[in-house]
Amino acid sequence: MRQAKRVLMCWEFGSGNGHVRQLKLIGARLQALGFDVIYALRRPDVGSAIGIPADAIRAAPNWPLRPSPAHETKAMTSATYGDFLAQLMLGPRDDLAERLQKWHALVEAERPDLIIADYAPSISLLFHGRIPIFTIGNGYVLPPTSLASFPRLIDDVAMQYQEDNVVAQLNKALRPHSYLPQINRADRAYLLTFPCLDPYRESRNGGWLGSPSTKDIVLRMRPSQWMFAYFNEQQQTDVRLIEGLIRSRLPGKAIFSTPLRRTVKQLEAAGIDAPAGLAYLPFDLLSCGVIVHAGNAGMA
Repeated sequence: MRQAKRVLMCWEFGSGNGHVRQLKLIGARLQALGFDVIYALRRPDVGSAIGIPADAIRAAPNWPLRPSPAHETKAMTSATYGDFLAQLMLGPRDDLAERLQKWHALVEAERPDLIIADYAPSISLLFHGRIPIFTIGNGYVLPPTSLASFPRLIDDVAMQYQEDNVVAQLNKALRPHSYLPQINRADRAYLLTFPCLDPYRESRNGGWLGSPSTKDIVLRMRPSQWMFAYFNEQQQTDVRLIEGLIRSRLPGKAIFSTPLRRTVKQLEAAGIDAPAGLAYLPFDLLSCGVIVHAGNAGMA
């Protein structure tokens, strides 16, 4: 492998700012070593919000590529990771050929010597074997590529896509894949998680690196009744969630990235701040005594 000089950091799926923060931590170290680092982000505003210079950010394909149809109400499910990924890439809100074409054009324009990808399966699909790729992420988004199929993670949820059909659709546009888990093929993979949070731990031979943000973790010296709630934007429309936060009778902060006006008014009346924008987790987690979140692996 020739020495890398230009490194492209890619983020394709997932919400919040955790994916970009991880890429920025790695990118800063690479820059200090003299590498030219560019960030291809599905939401460039997230990169700007955490201090990545505008001239180092490129707009990557967002998800979804276009707004959902007005009649589209089908919820995303995750019986297996492969089924969830198929819903992201093949569902009515996206277009696989268009997504791959946009990524291909971006990478060809940047001509990187190395790609570091966080939750960016299109990168592995397109460039594994052509450009050195390092993948990073938690256990959920980096299952072992040696699996013959994705195991069920939730038993009572119906599958929306069959893996052999997904593989067939991928192979129409790509060099052949034998099994769907090969979608994450890379030259190296780095698991930024702990074994207890990895749903595939029984199928691995180690390799867990833990959190890249351990230097930001500080022991809280005093007890706190301050609450920190962290959810996706769409979850604020769940009346049960908002009522539960209010009925907790705890002061604190609720992050929905782009809160609705009614969300802000309801929560502020209960002593809960609901600011627009992203959270700064090292500060918010240090201050709180109670965390309420959607159960995603990154937050855990």
